[in-house]
Amino acid sequence: MDGRPSGGYPSPVRSNAPSPWPAFLLLVGSVAALALLGPNRALLFPALLPWVLAWAALFVLWSRHGTWLDRPGVILGGALVLRILLLPTLPDLSDDLFRYVWDGWLSSRGISPFLYVPSDPALVGFQDSVLFRKMNSPDYHSIYPPLSQLVFLPGGWIHGLWGWPASALAVKGGFLLLETAGVLLLVRTLARSDLPVRGAALYAWNPLVLLVVAGGGHTEGGLVLGLALLLAGLGGGGPGMAWSGWALAVLSKGFPLLLAPLIWRALRRTRSPSQVVRAALLPLGLAGALTLLFLRPDDLVRVAESARLYVQLFEYNAGLYLALTESARALTGEGWGHRVGPALGLLFLVGGTLLALRHPVRDLSSVARGVLLIHSLHLVTATTVHPWYLLWVLPLLPFTSTLREAWLWASFAALPTYLTYLGVSHEALTAFFWGGWVLLALHGSRERILRPLRRLAADRKAGWILPHVQGSSLLDVGGAEGALGEALARGGVRVVVLDPEASPTRSSNRAEAPDSLPRLRGEGEAIPLPSGSVDTVLLSFVLHHARDPDQVLAEAMRVARHRVVILESTFRWRLEGWLLEHLDRWVNSGRSGKGDDRPLVSTRMQIAYRKEEGWRRAAEAAGGTVIGSHRPNRIGHRVLCLVTVPGTPA
Repeated sequence: MDGRPSGGYPSPVRSNAPSPWPAFLLLVGSVAALALLGPNRALLFPALLPWVLAWAALFVLWSRHGTWLDRPGVILGGALVLRILLLPTLPDLSDDLFRYVWDGWLSSRGISPFLYVPSDPALVGFQDSVLFRKMNSPDYHSIYPPLSQLVFLPGGWIHGLWGWPASALAVKGGFLLLETAGVLLLVRTLARSDLPVRGAALYAWNPLVLLVVAGGGHTEGGLVLGLALLLAGLGGGGPGMAWSGWALAVLSKGFPLLLAPLIWRALRRTRSPSQVVRAALLPLGLAGALTLLFLRPDDLVRVAESARLYVQLFEYNAGLYLALTESARALTGEGWGHRVGPALGLLFLVGGTLLALRHPVRDLSSVARGVLLIHSLHLVTATTVHPWYLLWVLPLLPFTSTLREAWLWASFAALPTYLTYLGVSHEALTAFFWGGWVLLALHGSRERILRPLRRLAADRKAGWILPHVQGSSLLDVGGAEGALGEALARGGVRVVVLDPEASPTRSSNRAEAPDSLPRLRGEGEAIPLPSGSVDTVLLSFVLHHARDPDQVLAEAMRVARHRVVILESTFRWRLEGWLLEHLDRWVNSGRSGKGDDRPLVSTRMQIAYRKEEGWRRAAEAAGGTVIGSHRPNRIGHRVLCLVTVPGTPA
């Protein structure tokens, strides 16, 4: 099942696709339904229906209407409409807004939000309020960074005038403005970088993003703008813009500090150290000034203590943390959470730093991938993963396919995690969230996992083939990355690979070492060689991908002087054939013979398997005389090895 299709690559976008408007209207209607439902905790179960419909609509738009989504006006217009629907809502899925307004209220009265915990007697004049009664963690110091405090400030001032909920809507509006500006920059950067604008829909129209920013008003809106500025700067906006984005991201969440070495290395590719440093001076100076407006050096101790307690005492939807603590509890009778949490934090610091120092920075996509991996590591090692934390990674998905499927699944599975408030098992919900994430992460990384296995499989297949090779020259028709040809060459055979996209400088796959085999450009249906010009022709798992397998067989018989060796996957029952076809598509869909993102096997390309007798008859009809037929493997799917002597077609 590792042959290369002889045809081209079908477009992922159907030219005769139906109108995108029904799917878009379904998305809008579903988001409107979520807004009408709050969504509030008491209505979570009914909210799951529009939630599923919204995701279904987004999937249809993404998979069938890519051309429509490649228009920036469509993405931005849709993003505005969807956000406006949720802006007036006040969901009770999180009580963070009460703390946001509380911090802003204190700041508007000249009191540092970092000086006292809300329950401190010094703040008794503020405690007879809805903010104090409904906020979370009143015994902990605020840990929200300066940019967030700046957005809280107008909300706190409005609270002193008109109270709640006007103050909450003001804070929501502030973060939504920052986040919407980030969406605009993301779309602009994609367009300027010649990346598909449709990718922005995965963020801008993502139901979770709409729910937690436009609906919940979470502080990640500032982080999104920072990441968008960072990407825009690296994508051509200049180092000053890149450092400005990094500074905003740090002022929003703090942990993007780890990105500094990655950004430095990316900018140093095209600029001198002095240029990079000079570009950073103004953004860093402004960031420092904003920090000093809210945060004094002696406040850092209180913030750090609250953050430490947060890591040690709070847990929510943390898959790795839960797995480790439950395993420890099963083995020792104690969960060891007070040690597991800090250990995972240390793992993030070490791993994130190594990624920032070592990850490739070839282009914008590779830098976005590095940022994504660092932020993903933070989420995987965190003790608390609230749904809005996913905004740490979602803005990066349009720029890289790494972990895209996994984090989109997490976005979908995030709302159900709130069902823990209604008595649904927290462990089951966490397993649902992270179990799907792990499966899709493995699915997306299947080529990295399968590549070394293919090398081992190539050596095994060479052992099947070499006893049947006659002469010294062999033509490997559709030899894919060349692993099998290399294994045969090590056995003393002179191998040439027939490749429909061969070029003098072509390597088999950028992720692998380039093979050293000579390549002949051509199709299996019309091999550009004289009759009887090679000793042996090999057709290894290629016929079932060919447009016309019988013509490929006829051409192989024509150019072969002594032998045509055929390896093919076969089946006995219809269900076995169906499973074989879908396994083939899955295994090969992550491969690219050109080193780009195009798959060797499209999910829409026809695959034609035959039973053993069918391939035998086809070989004989093409003029071959079958002199050997056996199954070389005993484990795995059924493989047929046919050894034929070329002759005159019947």
